[in-house]
Amino acid sequence: MRMRRFRLAILTYAVASSCAATAVAQLPRAAPAAKARLGEVHYGPRVGGVIGADTALVEWRLSPVDSLAAAILSVRVGLTARPDFRVVQCVRVVYLGAGGTPDTAYLGRPDGADWQPEVSLNVGQQLVGLSGAGGWFVDALQLHFSDGAVSPRYGGPGGDVAFATQLRELPGGGGYRGRLLGFYGTERDGLLESIGLVWWPVE
Repeated sequence: MRMRRFRLAILTYAVASSCAATAVAQLPRAAPAAKARLGEVHYGPRVGGVIGADTALVEWRLSPVDSLAAAILSVRVGLTARPDFRVVQCVRVVYLGAGGTPDTAYLGRPDGADWQPEVSLNVGQQLVGLSGAGGWFVDALQLHFSDGAVSPRYGGPGGDVAFATQLRELPGGGGYRGRLLGFYGTERDGLLESIGLVWWPVE
């Protein structure tokens, strides 16, 4: 298995904390789901922590073409190792690429993370949503799947704001309006500050 660390779109900038609103405007802003257009990669809302100084934009995603043949095999959340400060540091994805070879990608920094039990996906099962809590960082994260299954909640007790983001279902059920390509978010001080879904509209 080849292991690579993806930072396909990294934009680093520094702003004073008093200019946090300006920093938010510099990041990709997701259009409402109703405005997602066919033929365009769509960035869902970022959830989790607030935007501070020295923030880096991080992203991992498949191309729309590769995603037709690729499949996410497992997801693993890495937390900070400090017992008195438990927040999400990194998310690891093992996926089967278009060439049929398993590969590994990271959103955030894996070095020194306290890895939680791996969540393996069943055949036909898809990752379709995230929930949790955030304050300055992503304090807790939970994974939601297409069959209604939900992972344990990973993280600590912190986080002032609960969040949830999910692909929209088709009217009457039977699928979703988009196909998950990957994740994007922000990283600060080696920790995952925010996270969002990247997807490809199919209807």
